[in-house]
Amino acid sequence: MDKRPVTIQDVAYELGVSTATVSNVIHGKTRKIGRETVALVERKLEEMGYLPRQAHILLGKNPSALVGLVINDHEKYGGHPLEDGYLSKVLNSLVREAERRGYLLIVKLARSIDDVPVLASVWNMEAVIVQGFCQVDYRKLKMNMHRPLIILDGFFSEDDEYNNLEIDHFEGGVLAGEYLKEMGHEFVVCISDNDICMDRLRYQGLCEVLPESVLMVVPSGRKERWAFFRENFTELMNNTAAFCVSDFYALDLIRFLNTMGVRVPEDFSVIGFDDIPGLDLAIPPLTTVRQDTDERAVRTFDMIGALKADPGYLADIRLTPVLAERASVKKLS
Repeated sequence: MDKRPVTIQDVAYELGVSTATVSNVIHGKTRKIGRETVALVERKLEEMGYLPRQAHILLGKNPSALVGLVINDHEKYGGHPLEDGYLSKVLNSLVREAERRGYLLIVKLARSIDDVPVLASVWNMEAVIVQGFCQVDYRKLKMNMHRPLIILDGFFSEDDEYNNLEIDHFEGGVLAGEYLKEMGHEFVVCISDNDICMDRLRYQGLCEVLPESVLMVVPSGRKERWAFFRENFTELMNNTAAFCVSDFYALDLIRFLNTMGVRVPEDFSVIGFDDIPGLDLAIPPLTTVRQDTDERAVRTFDMIGALKADPGYLADIRLTPVLAERASVKKLS
């Protein structure tokens, strides 16, 4: 005979607290609950093997193990992070690989990492994959979550150790620089909305090959960004090419240049980063630095398997990017 599922009432009875307290912890409504009580409830939920009703329904239909994917719902995405070309490509690769391995991928968008440990525990996740957060968030997860943690594109100090998967951002910048140099370009501007983490590494890689390259830090909002481009148009056009740290910014720059009567690549060359879907349909088709999200997904689930076999497994894996040449860079004489 099957064991009866653990209920909120069972957990509340074991702890001597109200069912409302347990329910609030499960749903992340913990502002009015003491930290010690939250920790007690989380431990008891995990200890008793509590699963929400939705999880029982899902697992009843599909006996797969659950893996969580938490994506930062950063304000720069305007409330639509999964419509971002790169993130949608990452998600598609992870979903396909999860299915191939017999896992069910649960996706959560989050502005804060605080309720992820409870989510992972309540849903009895085998592992949690995190995309787009920062070092302080990773530390919180490491301290509070009793599940294997895998970070995508993480940046943290050398004294912190995590299972991390990233592209070699510096090498990506080198690839862009080498290609632009081969095509005769010496004066290149790098377009980014910041000068930290992966974008800085991409710019540094460019400068390794083309040391005269300049960085132009632009606003993340399109209206403000185009106003910035107009104000700094002369400085922009002092260069013959732009290396944009994302395909999104590359396509946006091409569109802006078109409004100014500047043709790409005839008058100005542009190269991107990521290789999001549809670039071969752009006008002109965009040359870019490709991230292989399918390989990243395979390596991610390899990590999950390694952690399942050995909870002490630790790896920082750096994947190699490649150049995807199309038609947005002109060869100078």
